Amino acid sequence: MALTPQQQTLLNDYRAAYGRLSTGGQVTEITSNGRTVKYAKGDIARLERDIAELEALAARSSDLPIRRRGALSIRL
Repeated sequence: MALTPQQQTLLNDYRAAYGRLSTGGQVTEITSNGRTVKYAKGDIARLERDIAELEALAARSSDLPIRRRGALSIRL
């Protein structure tokens, strides 16, 4: 079973929110099906889990390997 268009949109929103938070954004908000969830810097692990769930669902439906990723870290 592939992701529904709604799930794919949600996954795209999660990825965008993850990008904003990992590059210094303070709070990001996602609304889906009338439900709004706010993620802050301290919730990045929760956001990673939400992304991983949808990516795993997509991988199971397409027989792709499950991809795992953590927060981006840059050291100078």
